[in-house]
Parts: sequence; structure tokens; C-alpha cells
Amino acid sequence: MALKRLTHSDLTFFKCYYSAQGDKPSKQKALNLNSNILVDVLYPELKNATGDKLKVTLYIYGPGTEDVHTLQRKILKSKGSKNWRLNGELIYSPEDNPHRYDCLYPGDIALMGFNGEPIPKTVYIDFISQRDEDDKSLYEELNNILRSPMQTVTSSQLHDIIERADLPELHPVKRFALDTELIAAVEGEAEAILQVYRHTGRQMSSEELNLSKQRADDIGRQGEDLIFRYLDGLRTQGLIHDFEWVSSENAIAPYDFQITEKDGTKRKLDVKSTMSDFSTRLHISRAELITMAESTDSYDLYRVYDLGDESGKLRIACDMKAFAKEILDKLQTLPTGVKIDSISCQPEQLEFYDPIDLYAENEEQDG
Repeated sequence: MALKRLTHSDLTFFKCYYSAQGDKPSKQKALNLNSNILVDVLYPELKNATGDKLKVTLYIYGPGTEDVHTLQRKILKSKGSKNWRLNGELIYSPEDNPHRYDCLYPGDIALMGFNGEPIPKTVYIDFISQRDEDDKSLYEELNNILRSPMQTVTSSQLHDIIERADLPELHPVKRFALDTELIAAVEGEAEAILQVYRHTGRQMSSEELNLSKQRADDIGRQGEDLIFRYLDGLRTQGLIHDFEWVSSENAIAPYDFQITEKDGTKRKLDVKSTMSDFSTRLHISRAELITMAESTDSYDLYRVYDLGDESGKLRIACDMKAFAKEILDKLQTLPTGVKIDSISCQPEQLEFYDPIDLYAENEEQDG
């Protein structure tokens, strides 16, 4: 994702602003996309793009609590410039809200998300107006970190900003703070699906759902990466003999890592990650439960929480066999032909050890 400070020439993308220009009007009908961010950071493949025009679906949110406005546009390279533009035609306010974009002004901020590989196919923009009362606190938070005309912003940065900002309940940018619910919804938890539905505004495209799934996958992968570094540190210190990152080679494996202790015994472990606090619900698949119950090795849960870009916290619950057998026994009472594919539970229902600090760089950590 990226933040962009809107200029006069950016805002002429909107019909209301384009028509209200003074004596020296700009003829630009596009939003500038800085090449040092769009190409150098987000989409290096654009350097080799054979065509100059890329068709994209554009989803606009805001200003304020305004819901999604969907359009078809193009990303194209500016003539005589290395920069790119989001172009196509002027953006008119929706017929049922003819003054929607009237409050946008130079200095306002666009929060931009891009989806698609190896080139963007979908663009999401939240327009944050300094003049809209519902955007005021969010604008101030984003303005404090925006140091250049366009710069990247991480999911954890945005999550923290949303937590600090005093936003209305249905502000569309709150969908970026739904990581925990999104993970649960992807795994099929009914309450989480309803929670996502109620807070993502009144409409959610399939493309946006796919982007949300990708973000949930990224959180899981980020947690596993921290555990890899943690286990690598234990191996370097001689606290374990070796370990294997199983899920990096086999995505459908019912556990993520296997540890070989110094005495040769093995332990399986599964990583459950969240950007939220420890009390956030855990989701365990039926395949994981069966493996916990049947494995001759100990099967542990590694709960990674308060996950940031380069750090997090870890608590470990050892040997889940008894817990898994109890749950599976109760699932046997369901009517014939009915099966539960996954469960969720509060972490407090399990016995976890004390917290351990995790870091992206290998540092001396408490084992």
C-alpha cells in the first residue's frame, strides 16, 4: 500500500474540481503515480511492460464515510516522463450523491492499495479529506508520517493508526483493521463472517475479498518467519539440535515446523499468528486436531501475537494431544454425515507458557 499527498494536478481527475479551476486551468485528467514507488518498490515488472496502458478496476472509498464507488480506468505511462498516471476519464460524483468529491482539496491524502501480479489489475483508493469531520483524526495521523509526495505504508502501521484515530463506526478505512476477523472469516467462522460483513461497508467485491485473503495469508507467513528466526537462534545456541520449516515446502501440511531436540526426540508445532493481542481466538482445523491426537510426537501450538513488521510476542502451549482427543470425541456425537472442518477457541482455555519476545533479526532470546 502507499500514501500520496494530493496536488492540484491530481485533483483535476475529478469533474467538480476540473470545472472549478480559475484562469489557468490544468488539462490533466489523471492521478500521478510516482515511479519510485509504483515501479521501483511495488511493481518492478512494470519496467519491462510491453504496453503503456493497463486496464484496472478502481474502487474509491471516502471522503469520510462514503461507501465504495466502482469505476474502470487505466494506468498509463506519461509521455516524456518516467512516471505513471491513473487515467481514463474524469471522475464524476455518483448521481445519488452529486457533491461527494466537492470537499477534496490540495494537501489531502490518498491511501492506495494495488492488487494483481505481476502487474496491477485492481486499485483501491481511500480519499482522506482534511475538511471532512469524519476524516479529521485519520488525516492528522497520516499527515504525521507522510514525508514525501508518495511513500509506502505497512499493514501494521495502518493498523496502529486506525487504532489511535477516533473514527466513526462505519468509516470504510476500518476494514484494514479487521485482520483477525478476516483470518477467521477465511477459515469459515460464522461470527467472523458477520463481523466482516457489518464493518466492510455495505459492499465487498470479489477482488477485494481476494486481497483480504492475501493479507491474512501474509500475516500467517510473517508469524512463521519470526518463528523460523527464533528456532534458528535456539539451534545456534545449542538449545535444540535442528528444525525443519515443513509448511514452506508443503502448504497443506497439518503443522508448520518440526523440531529435533538435543536427545533426538521430535516435536511438531503449528504457528497461529495475529496482529492483535493474545486473547484473540485461535482457529484449529480438523486436520490439525487429528494430527495432534494421532501423532507419536508432541504437537505444540505457537501463538504469535502483537505482530508488527519486525517483531512480535510468542506463547507456547505444549502437547495438544489430550485437548485434541477431547474435541474429536465430542465431534463424534454429531449426526451421521455431518462433520466440522475447524474449531475456534479462546487461548485462555489452553495452558500457555510465559511470553517470549520475537525479533526479525536474530538476537539473544529467552528460550
